[in-house]
Amino acid sequence: MVELTSGAIARLLDMPSGTVVTQTFILQVVSTVKLHDPEDQPDQRVLNCHKFFVTDGEDEAQVVILHNLSAMVTNGLLVQHSVIEVAKCLAYQLAGNHEGDPVTTHIIIWEANIISKLQSKVGDSATTEPPATAEPPATAEPRAKLHFTPPPVCLISDLMTMGQSDKAIRACAMKKTEIKSWKKGGSKGRLFNVVLLDSSGVVCGTVYTELVDQLHSRFVVGKEYFVCRPVAHKPNKYASTVNREFAIGFGADTAVVPCPEQSSVLLGNFDFTPLASLRSLAYGDVVDILCVVSRSLGIAMSSMPKLKHLSVRRNLMVVDDSGFQVHVTLWGDDATTFGAPVGSVVAFKGICVSSYGERSLSLPDLGLIFVNPNTPQAVALRAWYDNYGLQDTFQLYDSSVDSTKDSSAQLMTIAQINSDVIAIKSTGKRFYLSAMVASISLKDFDKLLHLSTNCSKHTRPEPEHCYNFSLQASDGKDTIQIQCTDPVGDELFRATANEMVKLQSADKAAFDRRIDRAVSKKCTFLCKACTVDFSGGLTFILAINASLDA
Repeated sequence: MVELTSGAIARLLDMPSGTVVTQTFILQVVSTVKLHDPEDQPDQRVLNCHKFFVTDGEDEAQVVILHNLSAMVTNGLLVQHSVIEVAKCLAYQLAGNHEGDPVTTHIIIWEANIISKLQSKVGDSATTEPPATAEPPATAEPRAKLHFTPPPVCLISDLMTMGQSDKAIRACAMKKTEIKSWKKGGSKGRLFNVVLLDSSGVVCGTVYTELVDQLHSRFVVGKEYFVCRPVAHKPNKYASTVNREFAIGFGADTAVVPCPEQSSVLLGNFDFTPLASLRSLAYGDVVDILCVVSRSLGIAMSSMPKLKHLSVRRNLMVVDDSGFQVHVTLWGDDATTFGAPVGSVVAFKGICVSSYGERSLSLPDLGLIFVNPNTPQAVALRAWYDNYGLQDTFQLYDSSVDSTKDSSAQLMTIAQINSDVIAIKSTGKRFYLSAMVASISLKDFDKLLHLSTNCSKHTRPEPEHCYNFSLQASDGKDTIQIQCTDPVGDELFRATANEMVKLQSADKAAFDRRIDRAVSKKCTFLCKACTVDFSGGLTFILAINASLDA
């Protein structure tokens, strides 16, 4: 008499998504449903697979069996009322295809033995074993075995040949973007990007309309997957921030299957550039950086005119053993979830060189962050920082008036700015202004932006503030009002906005002295002209960086 493992399904459905179960248990197949067949449905970008309904004698659940496992059904080995011994399976939660659909838990069977084929459901009065043969074979046939076998696995770096591969990669999903809409010509649809990493390198994958709903919920950041038969193609500008050689797409035969056993993620194929070498690179170049966080400058909000929304940014100062200190900007989710304290070793993969402050770094959407990576280079940098870096003086990239260092920025007088501000705004170019701080509006310090995020991924020990104040600058002939943000405040007051808020509360006299010391200082401001749409088109001058003159 066959005995099913009572309660097994209930225990599986209560497990966290992605849990691998290797404890054996007995189930019976209640029914089978063929999901997709490429020959019958060529528009479906999934491989031949079946859905089973199984029972443990108490509860029923649906089980998905993929790819070559379906051959067991096609060949008649696995049929209705078959009893199987499950040796390895995965509990996996999937969201519905439409907003509001419930999240369901599926069981993916990776390995199982067929014990017997019954004629009815266990527990029914008609349940019987198949009739015994009069002359049993001398040697019993081995049990039929169900086991997912992906195509031959290769490394990401091996996918250099353009077109569809007949292999699979085993890689970790490091980053996943939100679903976006696209429109080109008369066509439109949706897409999202996922960044995959293995020991050899990193690649960007793009999932388009047909598979967006299915795969966006399937990819979980930090989990490993078999991506079977990916399609390699030349990267667009967006994807090339991760891999300049190629990107991957998902074709009609591409499949994504969670790995039953997760391995530790290795840093793949980094080519670190010293901070001292940034001057030799062009703006927009993409590099890998290994550095130490020397200062956290807090969080601010930035206007993104092209995207018509505000974006959160986090500003950091980082150093390395080449003797330079550089400004780094993180955006969006990277900004709100970054919680590495000062002194942490951080590896940035796919970070862009920008012109802010002559040379700085900005992490794009698909760039990767590794905090305190366990690599020989990171260990060596950590030792250098502890022994020498804490006491070292670092060189900053110069944002002074030498316009040969930034051909897009020219030195202008206040008279030139006032007479031609509309034209300056229309070009979008930055310019330098060498002037003395004539006065600072103290009332603006009561309006320091307090940004508290409700991000559940990271809880900050204290509120974040950023500078948002104005000053009057004079070049000896004319004056002009300049709006200032974090980098200017950091330079003028030699303190972050958080530190100034604390000082204002703890010692008002010391706070006033800090303000007074900033007045009459001569600075070189890197500026641009901006327009506030909600203020009737008012154009103002924004200082995005400043350097105190010696």
